[in-house]
Amino acid sequence: MPDRSLGFGSPGAGPEPGSVSAAVDARVDLGQLRYFVAVAEELHFGRAAERLHMSQSPLSRAIRELERELDVVLFVRTTRRVELTPAGTALLDHAGRALAEIGAAVDDARRAAEPDYGELAIGYRPVTATVAKGIAEISPPGRGRVADAQGRTRTELPAD
Repeated sequence: MPDRSLGFGSPGAGPEPGSVSAAVDARVDLGQLRYFVAVAEELHFGRAAERLHMSQSPLSRAIRELERELDVVLFVRTTRRVELTPAGTALLDHAGRALAEIGAAVDDARRAAEPDYGELAIGYRPVTATVAKGIAEISPPGRGRVADAQGRTRTELPAD
């Protein structure tokens, strides 16, 4: 009997569970993962569909297709409620992190593609209006900011 915990097939057969090729074999796309996470967090198809700005029917179809691709049941559905199965809980733990990592990778790629990519850290505190104005003058338009020691933006400098 195949291992149905995450839908990777029989132990020892095919790609190693958790490997990139195992994920590719499962044919899971980012949209399906986003849909799954929304339903898992809401535990309600209607609210998840609203959150995703789509109708409930295509969302339900996408979740059924994901379950078919993975060969697992992710949700127990009744007329009154939706619950995660153990396989759904296991997938949710990884899916949220995977989506966050992919989002961070895309953000990093976009920042790296900017010609003025980089960060100038000035270790002078407190920042006076004169220093802030000087930073604004040497910063690309709309990009200057003064941050505290924890990296939180404290003052946005004008682009002009």
